[in-house]
Amino acid sequence: MKQLGWMTAEWLRILLILVIGLPLMNMAELLLLSLVDAQWNDERAGLALAANLLIVFVMYRNKLQFGGWYRSPRNRPLQRRTTWLLAVVSVILLLAAIESS
Repeated sequence: MKQLGWMTAEWLRILLILVIGLPLMNMAELLLLSLVDAQWNDERAGLALAANLLIVFVMYRNKLQFGGWYRSPRNRPLQRRTTWLLAVVSVILLLAAIESS
């Protein structure tokens, strides 16, 4: 039962990371886009969200899961190749969502 409590706390932590992290990432992206005189294509805004979710997933699996409350022998970082693949896909998705002015 104790393990279930820690797992629930970890899920709440993940939710908090998403609730705080995704808007912060969006604000940073909008700032960068305003500096280069570009904007999001509203029809493809879901691509930017998918890219940000991938970034948060990679950050969680490689770093944030080891600082949480839930401990498991199955907690391992992503393989380097997988990390690079997800990072490249994320960049491609972000670039696909941009509309130049």
